[in-house]
Order: sequence, then structure tokens, then C-alpha cells
Amino acid sequence: MHLCLRLCLPLCLRMGTHRSRDIRIDSTIRPPIAMAFQIGPHIAQRLRLSMTGEMWHGSAIAELLPHFTATQARQHPIAGAHSVWELVLHMTAWADIVAQRLDGDTQGYPAPDVDWPPVPAAATAQAWARAKTRLFAAYETLAARVESLPEERFAKTVDGQDYTTAVMLDGVVEHAAYHGGQMAMLWRALST
Repeated sequence: MHLCLRLCLPLCLRMGTHRSRDIRIDSTIRPPIAMAFQIGPHIAQRLRLSMTGEMWHGSAIAELLPHFTATQARQHPIAGAHSVWELVLHMTAWADIVAQRLDGDTQGYPAPDVDWPPVPAAATAQAWARAKTRLFAAYETLAARVESLPEERFAKTVDGQDYTTAVMLDGVVEHAAYHGGQMAMLWRALST
């Protein structure tokens, strides 16, 4: 269940805005599903699904990356777009940055070479395999860390930032979906 349902449904029930001829609304009772919802496991699952699961918006990253050889991953088939390899390194960097922020790191926006790490000069299959392995490990590490956070942590503002932990972690999931879409477009461009 989405966070908005957890927060809004009980409010709507108390305000009497939910109408049904078949259901008598008792304004003092909250729906059991809303009370049982935990943000940490939900976000952790979404992080994992963005990498390896079945996504409603398209292919997960694990479904996309096997299409690309090391040579293809370095290519820029769309003018002005990043390569798949650059996207993988960038996504890994941000999973690490968010994990550091969970641990209290108050860094601002990262330097360009941290935000977009350079692709190794040697585009070997081994280097490409390491980059992919590191991406999946970074997301799994972040997901496990998120599962261990106390629920009240998600409503707290991230040190040095102007957003909450929940918003930051939702952003990582959205970031993966966005760059996954870019990878799909790059594959299409390479395949034509």
C-alpha cells in the first residue's frame, strides 16, 4: 500500500468523505491494513524490484543489462545521452551516497566525478561485469539498510538536506526507473 493511502485513507474515513451503501463507516476505526503498513520493508522491496523484479513501468535493470556487451555499454548511440556504462556507475554512486546520508553524512551535492564516475579506459568484459555486480550489490546493501531503520526515521529530515528519509529513498527508486528507461532507449538505438 502506498504511503498516501496510509496517511489519507484514515483521514478520509474520519471526515466521512468515503461513501458506500454497503459499508457503515465508523469514524473511530482505522483500516487494519493501514495500521500494519511499514514503510521500511515497502521501500526496501521497491529498491529490490527496481533492480531485479517485475516492474509495471517496464523492464527491471537486471533484465536490461544482459543485452549490452562491454563495447555496447560504452557507446553513445544517442547524441548527448550518457552511455549505459555511465548510467550504471552513476546509479551505483547514488546508492552509495544515499547509504552514506542514512549514516549521517551531511555532504551536499556530490562533485561531478562522484556523481558521474568515469568509465574505465579498458572496456573489458570483466570490468563491465564488475560494474554490474557492484550496482546490484549497492542496491541490495541499501535495501537491507532500509529494512533495519526504525519507522520513525522515515519522517525525519535527512541531515544537511531539506527532505525526509522517505522522500530521499523514494527518489532512489524513481532514479532507477528513470535510468532504466534510458537504458531501454539506448538498447533500442543500438539495435536499429
